[in-house]
Amino acid sequence: PDAEHLRAQLDLTTSRLRRAIGESLRRERRRLVELTSRPVLSDRTAYVQSQRIEIATLRRRSQLRLTNLIVRDQDRIAHLRQQAWVLSPQATLDRGYALVTTPTGEVISDQEQIALDDLLRVRVARGDFAVRAVAN
Repeated sequence: PDAEHLRAQLDLTTSRLRRAIGESLRRERRRLVELTSRPVLSDRTAYVQSQRIEIATLRRRSQLRLTNLIVRDQDRIAHLRQQAWVLSPQATLDRGYALVTTPTGEVISDQEQIALDDLLRVRVARGDFAVRAVAN
């Protein structure tokens, strides 16, 4: 009788083990089907293609950003160049003003700096010439 009881327990344990193993196998098969049905696993090139698209997008964005930075800096340089031109002595001469100096290069800013018959140099927008101081 004890052997029959042990055999019954062994059969019951074996049956439970088979059900547990079967259920584990079914669960793993479902997981495997789920995983292999994903596009990245069903098409082996899908992941590479998605990464190529991402890289191309990032490349376009960086090129656009660099282009915008270059254009902005070119505008800034053009603006600074224009400011430098407006403030330059040549721009003042181009507006019709003249620079009067002595033969040694001293700039004349007051008539008291010169005497009658002094030779002076006058610089205008397109060249320079000599003049002689005369009385008013």
